[in-house]
Amino acid sequence: MEADACEITPGVLEGFIATVLAWRGRTSHAVLQALSDGFIATMLVIAERAGIEVPWEAQVGRGVDGVHDVQVVSSPLSSFGSEVG
Repeated sequence: MEADACEITPGVLEGFIATVLAWRGRTSHAVLQALSDGFIATMLVIAERAGIEVPWEAQVGRGVDGVHDVQVVSSPLSSFGSEVG
């Protein structure tokens, strides 16, 4: 490995990406999904540059219908922002 480059075996990368996409499709944890999106996007670009075809549209399209915003409410017991007196 030299500088910012390294050799990748295309078949191994393809299997890794397929596994990550399958995991992403199975998880319903909104935070894990959000955190993994950037990593997955990067991996898809690397795969494209390596000439690997990844059927990511099928994986992404499955969850689109159920997409919704997640709101996190602070605990009523939390004293953050309240005055102590």
